[in-house]
Amino acid sequence: MCQPDKLAMRAPSRRDVPFHRWFLGLCVASIFSLVYIVTPPYIISALAALAFQYPSTKASVIYACPLIFSVLTKATAAPRFAWLLSPMLDYFDYEEAFEIGNDEFRKDAKIGKRYMVVFQPHGVVRLCTLLRFLFLLRFLFIGRPPF
Repeated sequence: MCQPDKLAMRAPSRRDVPFHRWFLGLCVASIFSLVYIVTPPYIISALAALAFQYPSTKASVIYACPLIFSVLTKATAAPRFAWLLSPMLDYFDYEEAFEIGNDEFRKDAKIGKRYMVVFQPHGVVRLCTLLRFLFLLRFLFIGRPPF
């Protein structure tokens, strides 16, 4: 029988986190979420401005420059900057629970056993994946659970 309480990796709860770090996590999550709201209308309007050259050709190209630059550059991961987003872990009171330990997981991975990883975003717009990434970076750089 699995005992997830023994293997749970728990982040500090909200009451253990200083208010300024919790509030910073709120701000970071809000800005991150704002991108999901602002980006689709910007892309549509930039493409329309380019297609109709409105208000002028030069103005439409300048307006669409961030989109053009984004399309022409290769997407890369930026784990060096992940620490800037880590207050979101405190804001969302993020925690993980595992049914097996790391040693058993590594042993099973060597023999090819597969696992299903499930996230429950609880109404958060795709932030669960980002939180998982930040949590793993903390884990990898510290070498143990970061709490």
